[in-house]
Amino acid sequence: MSLKQRAIQKEVNKNLTQKRVQKPMAINSIGVLFIEDQVNIEGLRQSLVKQFKLNNEAINCLSFAEQSKTENEGVFTKKSFSLLGKLKKQSAAQPFLEKKYDLLINYFNQDRPELLLVSSRVKTTLRIGFQLDEKRLNDLDVLVQLDEHELFIQELVKYLKILK
Repeated sequence: MSLKQRAIQKEVNKNLTQKRVQKPMAINSIGVLFIEDQVNIEGLRQSLVKQFKLNNEAINCLSFAEQSKTENEGVFTKKSFSLLGKLKKQSAAQPFLEKKYDLLINYFNQDRPELLLVSSRVKTTLRIGFQLDEKRLNDLDVLVQLDEHELFIQELVKYLKILK
């Protein structure tokens, strides 16, 4: 494990020990964090818009690109982090982190330190995602395949109704 990865993991641990679970009163804003090449994000976004009766602006997406050399809007990379594991100020993840969400969807199934750090820093009421080795990250795990976004959303809605 590199110095950068150790620093990121230390920050993740700090963020997750301070995490508090709250039940959202209503879902008016959704953040989606995902790995760029693994998700049909437009299909997922449209399903969320339809299911939660939100407009496109209420759903904010941020992707992590493993192979990308440079950052684009809405895409962050390994280069978004300093040697000491801090997120750089010019990172594409900064605007995503500045907003508060009623629901954060961690739409990834890999324990990538960069994803864990960004997710742990998001201001949100509730985190839902796939089962990971880092059990503290999500408040609720949905046990479906990554490519089954319709089923994921059906299960998500079912669990949210139970929580209310």
